[in-house]
Amino acid sequence: MKKYIMKNKKLVALGAMFFLMLWFLLYKVIDNKLLLPSPFEVFIEVKYIITEKTFIHVILGTLKRSFWSFFIALSFAIVLSVFSILNQVIYNFLIPLIELFKAIPTMTIVILALVWLNNDKAPILMGALAVFPILYEGLLKNIISTDKKIIHMLDVYNVQKIDVVRYVYIPKIFEGLGKIFSSTLGLTFKIVVGGEILAAPNNSIGSEIQLQKVYLNTTGVFAWIVIIVILTIIVDYIISSFGKFRGKKSWMKF
Repeated sequence: MKKYIMKNKKLVALGAMFFLMLWFLLYKVIDNKLLLPSPFEVFIEVKYIITEKTFIHVILGTLKRSFWSFFIALSFAIVLSVFSILNQVIYNFLIPLIELFKAIPTMTIVILALVWLNNDKAPILMGALAVFPILYEGLLKNIISTDKKIIHMLDVYNVQKIDVVRYVYIPKIFEGLGKIFSSTLGLTFKIVVGGEILAAPNNSIGSEIQLQKVYLNTTGVFAWIVIIVILTIIVDYIISSFGKFRGKKSWMKF
């Protein structure tokens, strides 16, 4: 992709240094760590947070909710996209529902999730409802892009629908998933954390951020933001590395 061709590690590093310097200058100008703490104070706070015994449980708690949220959204997106491509009635029937999910403000989803579910499960529903339309439309678009000549040939030879799904649509689904996996997983993670801030479940990044806010510890809030950014980068790197590995191993291709 173009963004990877244009990517230059040295320029990225320079960009990071520039924004760190800008952050430090703003800290000096504002001169109020309640509004904006210094980068050094934030990094010290990050070090303190990651050395706490509860840190790993907090991280795993949020990652678990993010995984289940994404898994639920992906499962429904795969099943419904296949049914939609096989049956035009189902496709048209689902259009109002998908448009409704896309139009509903995120805060409305948050409030409904908190009403319907307990504090631990509400962030899972928030992430799933927000990401589902993106996954559904992305996968459906990729299935529709299947060469019409192949579909026509399968119809001519009376190939069973189950075999068409298994050997044509499922590979197209995984092909489409590879294109949107990283962005949707990252979005799910951010929405789940946002939901945790309001729901405050046990062992969650969101509840830790909320706690820092209650104590007016802006440095702690910034520290958790840094940790979230680092986690996102690590997850994105793992996903991209796995994609490259699959590309080299033909036997792993779906």
